[in-house]
Amino acid sequence: LGSMLVEASIFVKNFKTMKARPLPSITTKDVVPYDDYKKENAQVGKISTYLIGIIVLAAHFVFLYWMQLDYHKLYWKKNNDAPVRDYVAMWVPIFLGSMLVEAIYSYITKKNLYRLNDSISSIGLGSLLTISKKLIDQTFIAFGSYSMIWKLFGQNIHNNYLPLFFQDSLLIQWWLMFFLVEFAYYWVHRTGHTINAFWAMHGVHHNSEEYNLSSALRQSSIHTFVSFLYYLPLAFFFEPAIFMYHSQFNLLYQYWIHTQVVGDLGFLEYFLNTPAQHRVHHGRNDYCIDKNYGGTLCIFDRMFGTYQAEIEEVPICYGVTHSINTFNPIEANIKHFKHIFKTANEQKGFMNKFKCFYYGPGWIPGTNPAQEYSIPPCTRASAQKYNPQLTPVLKVLVFIEFFGLLLLFDLVLRSISPDLDSFIYYFLIVSCAWDKSCSRIFYSTMY
Repeated sequence: LGSMLVEASIFVKNFKTMKARPLPSITTKDVVPYDDYKKENAQVGKISTYLIGIIVLAAHFVFLYWMQLDYHKLYWKKNNDAPVRDYVAMWVPIFLGSMLVEAIYSYITKKNLYRLNDSISSIGLGSLLTISKKLIDQTFIAFGSYSMIWKLFGQNIHNNYLPLFFQDSLLIQWWLMFFLVEFAYYWVHRTGHTINAFWAMHGVHHNSEEYNLSSALRQSSIHTFVSFLYYLPLAFFFEPAIFMYHSQFNLLYQYWIHTQVVGDLGFLEYFLNTPAQHRVHHGRNDYCIDKNYGGTLCIFDRMFGTYQAEIEEVPICYGVTHSINTFNPIEANIKHFKHIFKTANEQKGFMNKFKCFYYGPGWIPGTNPAQEYSIPPCTRASAQKYNPQLTPVLKVLVFIEFFGLLLLFDLVLRSISPDLDSFIYYFLIVSCAWDKSCSRIFYSTMY
């Protein structure tokens, strides 16, 4: 909350003097050496783009409407404390099926959107996140805190102080929560880029040097221990169930925008978060840095000056400005923390050490007023991806072993619920984590 207030105060203070950032032309340092943007373009044609966009967005709208019906049936004015179903787990077949379709398209068009090592790393990091969320469910950190605030304060405020038309209207509460979750996510995401300690967590999602649907699954295992704090104010007005529905939808919507296949979606770009906008967000080109933080919408990016349209003539380089050069999931989660602590240890004075954690990841240590390192020039022609090679036989073996372990992991996780004896619950979680970590580390030694 403090970070949000600081960011908001800076925005208000500088509002009158703000100027739009000039868009780079194709003659800037972003294209040295030159990238052939037509050759690099992996998008389908305009008609196919609109057709895919309409189908996917219609499916999401129907899904959100179905979630509303489910909420009305199970929770609306029923004081039902039962956990909301795990829609993310239900979408696993959609994840795998759509990744397969995109990989086939990549193979047919020879666009090289996928690499086995990178995709295994992304899926492995996603499964480790699943473990951390199970841990949170049992240890009462995130959604337990939301429920506690609701029971201590929220119910009383909701029932006695909010207008009757608000209390009695499912539609008002449903759509207001949709926008409030999006607003909270915007600040989760923005501070995840502008505060170094938070970037050490969220940056895991960005350190893939590819951009495809598997990249959406590449998540930090520890960011959720911080991000839940941004949503707690909602507990003073909305019950946990409606929050859980929208929290999951906000996350699931963002899956489909991790693709290079879908191009500009026309007028939808004015209010929705789209693949074109999110490609910019994942870029390490100078014009892409710290842009497009929205989850489902882009209206808050437009309001707070962080919106940036994709420039078709400047092919985007994906990843972080300084590649981590590893597929080890443990190292991916802690590498930037190691850098922060090392830098802080080298600084003199408490404030300089504190700034290493609180200032942005580009802050030059010791500068006052704060200065930032320049963004290294990057083009696809000049970028060197971390891509150690394996023989075809080893690739097949790794593929079979990984997805076999993934299936076993999924079956075990589905059997874990907070109703289990605590010892068994934690034993299963630790076992899953050890299995996934060891298998990822094993792969990383070969890659």
